[in-house]
Amino acid sequence: MKRKLIGLILSAVLAVSLVGCGGSGDDGTLTQKSESDNVDTPASASSDDTQSLTVWCWDSFNVDAMKKAGEIYTADHPDVTINVQETVSSDIQTLIQTYAMSGELNALPDIFLMDDQVFAKYLQNYPDVFADITDSGIPFQDFADVICCEL
Repeated sequence: MKRKLIGLILSAVLAVSLVGCGGSGDDGTLTQKSESDNVDTPASASSDDTQSLTVWCWDSFNVDAMKKAGEIYTADHPDVTINVQETVSSDIQTLIQTYAMSGELNALPDIFLMDDQVFAKYLQNYPDVFADITDSGIPFQDFADVICCEL
């Protein structure tokens, strides 16, 4: 049951970000980027009809889960590629804050993993960075309640 919920969450995040985000051009493969690789490269549009989504997440469990969710999603959406990059949690926080403060939002990934409590702070401080998915059709009542913030 827990795996199905994780799969549902990851699939929903992928679906929502596909609607609201631009893509970065890649070679069409699911990849893992190591912690030592450069993760702050700006996204750019692909030259063909393929759309690419970049995902930042940490540790092997999350990377593997996101790769599996990407495989499931791309099976139904072959024109989309998922670029999963392993990025240290603290680096994600630093990069989100740096890009949000500088206004370089195109350098952010389409999807990133962040702790709930940390995310609430970023949502409150940088609301323009995040897409409003309230009316996306995602059954939020199926997920754990998270105390967040009023915008």
